[in-house]
Amino acid sequence: MSRPAAVMKKSYCAHGFPPLLCNACAAQAPCMHGMVGECLLCGLQKSNSWFSNLTVGGTAKSKSTPTPPSAASLKLGINEKYRASILLAAQRTGLDPAGIAAVINAEAGRISDKKKREKLTDEIFHLNHPDRDWDKKPLNAKDPADAPLIKEWKELFASSPWDERSLNDETGAAGLTQFLASTWKSEATRSGTYLNELAKKMGYLGSDSKPVPSKLNDLLELRYDPTASIVAAAEYDKSVFDRINKQTLVDTQEVDQTFFARHPERDFAKQPLSTKKDAALINEWTQIRNTQPGKPLIPKDLTEDQKARYLYLCHHEGETGAIRFLSGTLTDGQAKPLLEANVPEENRRSALVKEHGSVSKAYIQWLWSYIDQHIQPSGFRRSTGA
Repeated sequence: MSRPAAVMKKSYCAHGFPPLLCNACAAQAPCMHGMVGECLLCGLQKSNSWFSNLTVGGTAKSKSTPTPPSAASLKLGINEKYRASILLAAQRTGLDPAGIAAVINAEAGRISDKKKREKLTDEIFHLNHPDRDWDKKPLNAKDPADAPLIKEWKELFASSPWDERSLNDETGAAGLTQFLASTWKSEATRSGTYLNELAKKMGYLGSDSKPVPSKLNDLLELRYDPTASIVAAAEYDKSVFDRINKQTLVDTQEVDQTFFARHPERDFAKQPLSTKKDAALINEWTQIRNTQPGKPLIPKDLTEDQKARYLYLCHHEGETGAIRFLSGTLTDGQAKPLLEANVPEENRRSALVKEHGSVSKAYIQWLWSYIDQHIQPSGFRRSTGA
């Protein structure tokens, strides 16, 4: 994609951070909130001499900072304006930019207002073609040379622009990545997160690192800030993924078989373990379980696209919910409100329960199906040679 040749002097955004863009790209996204090392739009390393002196959240970039997959192939179309934010999230987490975009795409509402869509389409289209003065020479349907450009404009307009003001009236989830207020506050107070750094700088956290009551609404309003929403989601999703990735599911039937073999004198089917009388035996059973290697809740050696599916599951369910989901311990009682919230049509819910045999199985199958349909990172990558 062509880039404007505008040169931007070193300056600072409203958040107090320098714009991390090279001279060729600076005009496109002047507020990058402290990213270092490369231009966030074209990937050119240290294209300005002052890049090497920048910091992330006030701390010098360390050798342990994750390196994300190549950003050169990221394809956003009508949502090009969010490129810098997605690449910042990728830089801070090491996650695949296309996977991050897929999660946003599954969560964000869409802009439906025709005038807003036309304006956004014009902005992105003109950005893609900076060599032409569009005020003096707009698209002309009568000019054969403009036919491919008109087709391109129509394709952009027909795509799905994300709405950074997305709000779920029922749950209160807000922003591009649909954060609940409780999770947003938790991430704002979690040390080392981008949101924590930003909230402290904006004065939304007190000396005790808790939200300032009088600034709570301002903190929650940050959910509508695209960069804050995108980076916070990537960091939250990765933190949940990393914790669950360490957990395993032990086959208790195998534990039972080992335990029963040690005590052939007792028929445990007729005389099961009692918490009141069998403390020593229960402790023995637990020790056997703890020695079993178990099966990872999240499969190993995932591709980037496969990992994106589990990252979205972590985002959608949270840590506790994702563990229940993956371990098969989700009960019908726990699944019922989840299914009702995500599948509001009663007839459809009933059909799912009938098809899969229980409320929990219906919800699990519904969510995997939703993930299969909506988490498609390949749709946000340019094809080889494009």
